[in-house]
Amino acid sequence: MRRSIVAEIAGAEPAEVARALCYAAARATGAPGAALYVWEDNRWRLRARVGEAGQDGVAADIAAVIAGGPALTAQVWGARVALVLASPGELSPALEADLTDGARWAAAAEAYRCAVASRDPHVDPVTGLPNREAFAARLAQEVARATRAGRPLALACFALRGLARAAAEVPEAEPRFARALVAATREGDVVFRLGPEEFAVVLPGADADGAGRMAVRALLRLREAAGAGPAVRASAGAADVPGDAHDAPGLRAAAQHALYLAELAGGDCVRLAGLPGPVAVEEESR
Repeated sequence: MRRSIVAEIAGAEPAEVARALCYAAARATGAPGAALYVWEDNRWRLRARVGEAGQDGVAADIAAVIAGGPALTAQVWGARVALVLASPGELSPALEADLTDGARWAAAAEAYRCAVASRDPHVDPVTGLPNREAFAARLAQEVARATRAGRPLALACFALRGLARAAAEVPEAEPRFARALVAATREGDVVFRLGPEEFAVVLPGADADGAGRMAVRALLRLREAAGAGPAVRASAGAADVPGDAHDAPGLRAAAQHALYLAELAGGDCVRLAGLPGPVAVEEESR
């Protein structure tokens, strides 16, 4: 006799429940794939996927989420999820109820994850890195400190395109890439997660050239972290105070513009603010 969906996924860690549910749902229904979305920031965001189901990244509304097949929704303790099946055929009432129970379990796991994250509003719960709010405050402090001391301060911004999809397929992907980025920095540098695929590093005492060398090391380590898994394409842009800006908003804008130019050039490279061309990752390894 087949075990229930909940029995199959009950032993999974909260961060792995979404993927475990997708596997269990696909097996139980014979569907070629399943995807789990969570309602986050007023939109549906892909949390996990196996096989042929769902869409990459973010779906604007529930109609887009269910476009690939029937969807079962559940809400527990304020967390809302949608389980999407790819062409499963007609579901029996008993199987539909079993899948709904699994979706409720996934919603409970999502609620738990959010509760843990709320304990420290300045920390990204997945990677353990300080988040966007912490970054804004720290950057302003470091710029003020560097200006008073007459020392440079550099900022490197990173985009890891494909990370959201990799995380949906491999739950450990986000922490692994975060560790690779941290390993490329110096003592005293601070790494932040600004968004699902965006990171930043504040480098006290470094100029843009120093940040560029760190960014090259980081891209090499990120390549190693990707291995044979889902493709993740990293790019970086760097700028400094006082060479490229004189305040925190200006420094951030300069580094992000350099990042934009790196991605515009095809990615997998580093751009320094004020310089005409990209730095290929192979040019430096130290």
